[in-house]
Amino acid sequence: MTRSWAELVAIDPDRVIVALCGFDVASAQSETAAVEDVAARRLFARGVEFLDGNAYTSRPGPRLVEAAERLSLMLG
Repeated sequence: MTRSWAELVAIDPDRVIVALCGFDVASAQSETAAVEDVAARRLFARGVEFLDGNAYTSRPGPRLVEAAERLSLMLG
């Protein structure tokens, strides 16, 4: 499901986790910093944590277990 930035802000998440497909943490941070949408900026102001989407969430395999562990720590 695709949601607009405004819809994501309205959900009022406690935490925002960014794991961009094919992007490491540094690249995802750079891409996130470049987003100019006002609603997105409000969402990001709540605090963002980054997970290496290239290494952990874009490929099937054993690293998915590590991704779940890292997400658990981020959400814990």
